[in-house]
Amino acid sequence: MTVSSASENPQDAGGSLTDSGYSADDLAAEEWPPPPSPEMWLVGLETRTTDGLPVWRYYVVDHARSSCQASQEALQRADSAPERAAWGRPGEAGRIERVEVQRILQDVLGNVTLARRS
Repeated sequence: MTVSSASENPQDAGGSLTDSGYSADDLAAEEWPPPPSPEMWLVGLETRTTDGLPVWRYYVVDHARSSCQASQEALQRADSAPERAAWGRPGEAGRIERVEVQRILQDVLGNVTLARRS
């Protein structure tokens, strides 16, 4: 048997217990925040020109759950036919010298920053 105070379960004039003002319909109609979205990443790929000069290509990757997944997506994009043609290498993507990955952060006000490199 559970005993509760009158303030927790008040009775109306007819003697029946009243609820706290919330119904199942109220809870169903309430808007809940969306689930956290997958993170966004800025992936930099360093390649070399035919003269040996370094060139960085940057890709914004969303819907990636980790930096590894973001890197793979950026490498696939860099190896696509349109990208190879745009960089003057229709037959090959070119050698990737280095990869840098940074998480893109957005605060509640909408300000966008990059996470510090680790």
